[in-house]
Amino acid sequence: MYMRISNEKLEKSIKEFLISKGNYNESDDILINELLFNIALIKQCKVDIKNEGYKINITQNPDKEPYYVRNQSVIVYTNCMKELKSLFQALGISPRERSKLSLELPDKDDEFEKDFSK
Repeated sequence: MYMRISNEKLEKSIKEFLISKGNYNESDDILINELLFNIALIKQCKVDIKNEGYKINITQNPDKEPYYVRNQSVIVYTNCMKELKSLFQALGISPRERSKLSLELPDKDDEFEKDFSK
């Protein structure tokens, strides 16, 4: 599980970091808001994937063979992770700098990561 940071605190941390590097512009607020939105979506997708699994049975009739499709949260999660990387790059925040913002410091093992790393 990752350290919990409120959106306000995270937004403030990112802005302060960008200001300290001389890279902040008001137009960055749009990117920061998108970044926060993607983080929220990622959290929701993780919960859904953990609860529903990566495949979902969409068969309506219980007498028929189950028909499994990929959980849409897996697709949204994957796309959000790509978008997150892109947003960090657009803001000029490297992986090393993200760790300084405490965005990637796990306080203990993530259960989701354990489940899907097997």
